[in-house]
Amino acid sequence: MDIIFDNVSKRFIKEWIIKDFSFVFRQNQSIAVTGANGSGKSTLLKLITGIMPHTNGIISYRTASNESISSEAVFRHMSFCSPYQELIEEFTLAELIRFHKSFRTIEGNYKAKDLADLWQLSHAIHKPLHFYSSGMKQRVKVGLAISTQSDVTLLDEPTSNLDEKGIAWYMELVGQALDKRTIIIASNIKEEYTFCQERIILKVN
Repeated sequence: MDIIFDNVSKRFIKEWIIKDFSFVFRQNQSIAVTGANGSGKSTLLKLITGIMPHTNGIISYRTASNESISSEAVFRHMSFCSPYQELIEEFTLAELIRFHKSFRTIEGNYKAKDLADLWQLSHAIHKPLHFYSSGMKQRVKVGLAISTQSDVTLLDEPTSNLDEKGIAWYMELVGQALDKRTIIIASNIKEEYTFCQERIILKVN
């Protein structure tokens, strides 16, 4: 899927966060979105997903066969994670995975135990998420985003709260998804996006 931004702007009250942004996110590319705090990195990812409406301009989505995808249906083609994303913390990991699989398809159709092993959380598969550390919760968020079958995966600061071992795990997991989908990463930490083919640098307006 290609995602086309044509002079897109986003304003909060009187402040322009993103102004006249044009870019084509091509199928199966890996792209880093960087920039100073307040430059609109997280906002851009929200605009791509349709979570947040844009103020001006045109955002369109097209399949590899050049067919248009409506903004209402595009969420079915995307997976997403961010530090502000909330999990259902009353669920155990096994319950969360089963719930997630009720409306999204997992790559390889892995079972809950398989995913827990892949995410290095098998020791806590039956533990409610509110007992998880911040790093463990981040593994769940990143794991769900990358393991979900999608055309586009968006990762906002994916190694937040991860230790050195967790960062190595992230690099291995995301490496397995390269060339299979579009990956867009919002980050100022080079280690999170060293593999990206392109880099967008946003400036504070």
